[in-house]
Amino acid sequence: MSLAIVSTVLGYLLYTTGLKHIEASNASILGTVEPIVAVITGVLFLGDHLMFWQVIGIALVLYAAILVTQKPHRKEAVQQ
Repeated sequence: MSLAIVSTVLGYLLYTTGLKHIEASNASILGTVEPIVAVITGVLFLGDHLMFWQVIGIALVLYAAILVTQKPHRKEAVQQ
């Protein structure tokens, strides 16, 4: 029981403390990637198995996070 309390409380405290030090846009991206990290942790350490659709979902979420973080490429207007 103490392991569950320590991991939950420590995880929550570290997560909220980290959110205080980053921008809101980065925090929202971190929030979308967090479940993926949990799934991958379960696969690596607990022996869970991923189905094909879950892998596709993870890839789509990661692709969306990459798209959001990229800055748009705008051509500067040439002034004459």
